[in-house]
Amino acid sequence: MSNVLKGAYLVFANRATKLNETSFPVIQQMIGEAADLYTVEPQLSFEHAHVYVSQLADHLKKAKKEQTVENFKKIYTWQYVGCLDFWANVISTTCDPSTGETSPMQAVVHPLVELCLHTMRLNAVAQFLPLRIHLIRTLTGLMDSTGYYVPLAAFLFESLANDALKGKTEDVELPEFEWDLQLKTPRAYLSSKMYKDAVFNTAYDSLIDFYACLGLSIAFPELAIPAIDKLKELIQKAKGTRFVKSLRTLTEKLETHKNYIEQKRAPIEYTPTKLEEANSFLRTADFEVTPLGKFLIQRSNQR
Repeated sequence: MSNVLKGAYLVFANRATKLNETSFPVIQQMIGEAADLYTVEPQLSFEHAHVYVSQLADHLKKAKKEQTVENFKKIYTWQYVGCLDFWANVISTTCDPSTGETSPMQAVVHPLVELCLHTMRLNAVAQFLPLRIHLIRTLTGLMDSTGYYVPLAAFLFESLANDALKGKTEDVELPEFEWDLQLKTPRAYLSSKMYKDAVFNTAYDSLIDFYACLGLSIAFPELAIPAIDKLKELIQKAKGTRFVKSLRTLTEKLETHKNYIEQKRAPIEYTPTKLEEANSFLRTADFEVTPLGKFLIQRSNQR
């Protein structure tokens, strides 16, 4: 089994060097099928994951230490990002809390999350926004599958206030920007109205997806308050732009959902000796009927 797991990862890593419309579905299929293999022997899977995630971390450390263009290029590639996706999907599959079992792979969650976050910070220029959006989506998916909290709010608000949204806008005709197939924005797109709209909508939807992952958390009000304040700041800065209405709508939805959670938790007494009650808060609730859940469905239908 050890050779099977090793082979699955190495074949994927060698195949994931380029991504286009033809290879994208193949890569996604490989990620999904490999994750199933890693559910067979959890301890062995953890040992493999630990080795290969550590290797990825070593590459990133070298790039951060030496600060050379060549080392940056080795990190900001589909192969490296694809490997992060690979392990995130393995963790999402093996650490699903609905199984009621504890997986050894949980020990890899924190290192992988840190690796993704530091990768996003390696070269935080506007042109690499697609890479950051890609990893934000990866980590949001990991949150949704495992229940682990990943501090993505700062990255999401940076994306909403990205330099790509500022400056002169040109109404030029360009092919639709394919977020799934790009890690770096071609210069021709940076000042185009089409791309700026795409940046806003993608960051906006990613922000909704992130807070939706926390939508049934007992701590949602405390998590939402800074977000609401930040959105209000963005509204002030965006006055007179086409983005204000959407920002106001999201602010209202987060406030409404915050109030909803506060009402649900108000009658319950939570103390350090009653952690189980906190952990079971809204465990059986249907998120889709909550204020934020309804808004998420509405946005999903519009995408």
